[in-house]
Amino acid sequence: MNDHSDNSYIGLSINPDQMCLVLMQNNSIQNLASKDLVQSFDMETILSQNKFLDTQKEILQDLYKSLGSGQEVGISLYSGCVLIKRIPIALGLDNHIIKDQLFWEAQQFIVSSLGDYIIDYQRLPFQTFSGNPLYVVVLIRKKILAIIKQLVEKTGMILKDIDVDVFSNIRSLVVNYQIKEGINVLVDLQREYICIIFIKNEEFFLSNIISLQKKDKTTIVNVAEISDLLLKELKRLIFGHKIVNKLEDINTIYLSGVELVHDLQGKLSQSIEVPTEIINPFSKITISKSVLNKDEYGKNPEKFTSSVGVALKKYT
Repeated sequence: MNDHSDNSYIGLSINPDQMCLVLMQNNSIQNLASKDLVQSFDMETILSQNKFLDTQKEILQDLYKSLGSGQEVGISLYSGCVLIKRIPIALGLDNHIIKDQLFWEAQQFIVSSLGDYIIDYQRLPFQTFSGNPLYVVVLIRKKILAIIKQLVEKTGMILKDIDVDVFSNIRSLVVNYQIKEGINVLVDLQREYICIIFIKNEEFFLSNIISLQKKDKTTIVNVAEISDLLLKELKRLIFGHKIVNKLEDINTIYLSGVELVHDLQGKLSQSIEVPTEIINPFSKITISKSVLNKDEYGKNPEKFTSSVGVALKKYT
């Protein structure tokens, strides 16, 4: 039985590949746990509400018990389960008109009714070339939220916050690293996909997901193929969105995710002149001695980037 008498907070990241949890107390990491998922945990399986979700409940329950403490939890959700759009808005509009405009724009890129979604938005500290402000809009299906809330509460945890991995990853990065002004890129490599996040002056600027699944449903595991696919997509996004003039104008490419990022870093270092660095999401956070001795911390701390990021949201 977990001891819930303290003021601990759990950061939980769920993506199609794995679940990762960290237990924080007073800005200190007290415990962590993770488990790879045999079957993909994506939007299709979440909405199916079949026996697969019962399996995920058992996995989450086992991970939660292994923490030994904490009850309140913040979840970092896979960005493939949400819609993220950047929308320019004309200058000089008041807040009510801006809200109406953003809701109208959101309705244009969804198939079902806007009433099926929860929508959130925030003004970015950037402008278009013509000087109009930019907003980032995030939409998530109410049905997905309800199912995830049910899944979490069945384990005995109390859901306090839901974030998206794109923003959790950025939070982890900027808390632990002094990143240069201008454009930096965070590449989150998982077994089934790559998430590319462009960061401008420590703020979200643009993100995109690349699938690693081939037409025959097998997954790309060769690091040379992954590197080529990543660089091709980076160049497409850079030129398509006029982010910088050339790839070499990026300050640093930061890497997180599964252990294969170490091989990917080596391959990228041979292919491009842009510096690459693997994130350690615990580098500036106090860590208990028991965590320091865990194999997961020693071998692959970068896979906890998103779970640390959503936990930091409570403390920062």
